[in-house]
Amino acid sequence: MGMGSYNLGSSVRIFLHVTDGGIAFSDITSPRVLKVVLPSGTNDSSFPATMIEHDSEYSIYFLDYMPKTVGDYIAIMTYYVDGVEYTAVENFTVKISSSLSTIPRAEAR
Repeated sequence: MGMGSYNLGSSVRIFLHVTDGGIAFSDITSPRVLKVVLPSGTNDSSFPATMIEHDSEYSIYFLDYMPKTVGDYIAIMTYYVDGVEYTAVENFTVKISSSLSTIPRAEAR
């Protein structure tokens, strides 16, 4: 599932929500962002990074990330249940923000 589009300079909140059949699965350990694949296809050297617990009852974790360039990103997350590693993948796009509220048009003089 895609996380949407963000403006360059904005922080992206990468979420992990672990469920089993739609029910929150709260027995997970070590949730982390294993890697972030940059638009160039290389990995961001800042990872792996541990995710922050947002809500233990509903098994929601997050990590704030500041992209440095425009393009499409992939976030690969891992967590453990009973010693078995599971993965989740999200993607998001970073674009250059436009301060224009209307589309410019050419006019004859």
